[in-house]
Amino acid sequence: SGNFKLVTDMTPMQIAFVLCLLATVQICVFASTCNVPSRFWCDSEEIASACGVSEQCKNLERSVQDDAELVNFTLYYESLCQIGRA
Repeated sequence: SGNFKLVTDMTPMQIAFVLCLLATVQICVFASTCNVPSRFWCDSEEIASACGVSEQCKNLERSVQDDAELVNFTLYYESLCQIGRA
């Protein structure tokens, strides 16, 4: 009950300051452990763990189909160069 009394004695401005301070500390800790751009977070288990996205990366891996059927792709193009039109 001692901690609750401390919070109730704080003004709304003090509470807002403490919350902002905690958010700033959390962002700094997160940034220092995950200094990798987000597009690389799932490249390895170590990076995913450091960035706190291990579960999301596992879900992403499950959604990729390794046994998908191959696609035959043919590209036709026409050149506007006069030499190629001869």
